[in-house]
Amino acid sequence: MAFVDESFRVGEPGRTFYVMAAALFERHEITARRDSLAQVTAGRVVHATDWFRAGQHDGLQHVLGWARDNVAWHYLTVEAPVPSGQSAHKARTACLQTLLVMLAETKAHSIVLDTRGRTTLDAQDETVARELRRSGDIARHTALRHIDDRHELLLGCADLVAWSARRRLANDDNRWWPHLAPVTTLVEAGTRSELDLNDP
Repeated sequence: MAFVDESFRVGEPGRTFYVMAAALFERHEITARRDSLAQVTAGRVVHATDWFRAGQHDGLQHVLGWARDNVAWHYLTVEAPVPSGQSAHKARTACLQTLLVMLAETKAHSIVLDTRGRTTLDAQDETVARELRRSGDIARHTALRHIDDRHELLLGCADLVAWSARRRLANDDNRWWPHLAPVTTLVEAGTRSELDLNDP
């Protein structure tokens, strides 16, 4: 079972990118892992950006360590740079397509995504999945669900991956990414060429 979140920087000065991250768990471990994470965070939702802005750096280090040790594996797809004039939607679609195919190869057929707050936007993800089912790139029984991260603590693990990559790409801040790099498969969207954020 996989939990998916994202981060991006498009249409701004500086380095542009779109990233989508997945945190993979064995289905039979979900409840235990959720309970364990709740103990680490005192039940707080993991929004790495909010924690960082609030100066909760020790808490971030702690929860990153938890993710490194408790998530079965992480996956990250990157579209960078986003070509001038290309929409964020197109970059996101490329990232999502690649991520869903990679997850299908791990036999993860239940995918939980952080909702974007609008039914029409979430429906776009189902359109991507439907096309991949039709082409045979993912199993026909692959199911996508969109959930508000306030109601699913494990989405915070994907948030950590996406946020750590963002800090590295947008801010040249490499304090966070090394926690997760050893347990993350990182590829370029579309080509699936392996990437190294230590040489972004």
